[in-house]
Formats: sequence, structure tokens, C-alpha cells
Amino acid sequence: MSADEDISVSYKDGFKQSRGRLWMLTGVVIIVGAVVAWTNTALEAAGDNSMFYASRRVLLLDRVMSATFVLGLLFNAASYYLARSSGYPRSDAGGAAQIGFVLCTMAGIGMMARIAAITI
Repeated sequence: MSADEDISVSYKDGFKQSRGRLWMLTGVVIIVGAVVAWTNTALEAAGDNSMFYASRRVLLLDRVMSATFVLGLLFNAASYYLARSSGYPRSDAGGAAQIGFVLCTMAGIGMMARIAAITI
């Protein structure tokens, strides 16, 4: 068989149910932790001042959102590595990519809302 030939693989190859559950549990813990950190930071910082988020200075919430975005990028980079090196690439790379996607999306929406609050 030459290197140019396609090899058909089963859908179950490269996937392990227990690792899929582990990635799901890891994702839930990390994402709930990020939401709790955002909520605590936002409520503690704002208090009863509704114009707090429109201030043009860097807030602790901005730093928390940036850290969440960087963590998402690290999970996305890990998914590329796991796709090539893991014994179960479908469950490991898929789980890391999903966690990274959700974290980056959450942080991106939060940052865009903050930019909108500043500019509008």
C-alpha cells in the first residue's frame, strides 16, 4: 500500500467514551469557574453604579476576560497537538477544541459588549 491511498476507518476508531466524559466534566468545571469569576468580578466592581462599565480605563473584568480568551487559545492549541499525538485523537482533540471554542466565544462576546459600552 502506498502513502497516497485512502484508508477507511471506523467511526469508533480513535474515540473512547470514558475520555469523552472526562473532557465533558473538565469543560463544565472550567466554564462554570469562568462564569463565576466573571460574575463575582463584575458584581464586586460595579456595586450600584450603572455607568461603571462605560469608564475608559482597564478594569479587572477586562483582565479576567483576556485571561479567559488566552486560556481558550491554549486549549485550541492543545487540540492540534492532541490530534497528532494522542492515542484517542477524536475524543481528546475534540474535547479540547470544544472547551477552547466556548472559552474564546465567551470572552469575545464579553469584550465586544465592553467595547460597545465604552463607545456608545
